[in-house]
Amino acid sequence: MATPAARAIVAQCLAHRVAGPATPWRDSLDLVMHGHGVKAEDFGRDAIPPAPFALVIAAAFDAGRAQTWFRMAAADRTEQAALLTLWAREVWPWFVSRYGLD
Repeated sequence: MATPAARAIVAQCLAHRVAGPATPWRDSLDLVMHGHGVKAEDFGRDAIPPAPFALVIAAAFDAGRAQTWFRMAAADRTEQAALLTLWAREVWPWFVSRYGLD
């Protein structure tokens, strides 16, 4: 379960995306992530695709596959497993490193 601070970040980020859909994905994350003192594990299920916040992270750190990430919920199990592997090996570590969530 996400902590209150992490839930606030998620809500702010998703609201920012709705208000400014043309804003680069990473800019939305940069706006909400700094100065909150959260840890990676604080995000709970919100940090696991296909959760909306996780998809923002995926689009920000793996932009070349953004459309694939957004279709993840409809993908077959093999494609979902491949995306989750990519998430764990590349996308999530980049996010954690950029925002000092180690």
